[in-house]
Order: sequence, then structure tokens, then C-alpha cells
Amino acid sequence: MKNCFIYLRVSTLEQSNEGFSIENQKRTCIEFAKLKGYHVKQVFIDDKSGRTTDRPALQEMLKIINKK
Repeated sequence: MKNCFIYLRVSTLEQSNEGFSIENQKRTCIEFAKLKGYHVKQVFIDDKSGRTTDRPALQEMLKIINKK
């Protein structure tokens, strides 16, 4: 079984209220990973704009990936 990470982000309350909440994203991504035969090693969550890559959880995930 292959490992994977999940990265979740919502930048506005409006997005969250329109069905793009972190919980909805998480559920969908975990279901997809299982369907494809992946083991989710870790879930990373940011609540910042996607305009830049200056997001703590994204940077943490990229640091882990780049160590491999």
C-alpha cells in the first residue's frame, strides 16, 4: 500500500458554508485515498489564502516530502 499526505485549505467562511468545509474536504480525500489503495500518513490543514505558498501546514508538508 502506498502512503500519501492530504492537504486541506479553506480561506473564507463563505467557502466553508458552501460545502467546502475542512471536514467535507477531509472526508472526501480520505475516501478517495482508500478507493485508490493509499494509506493516509498525515493530514495538513491551513486556513489561509491560496495566493501564496506562505502557509504553515503546506510548508511543513513540503519539508517532509523533500526529505525523502
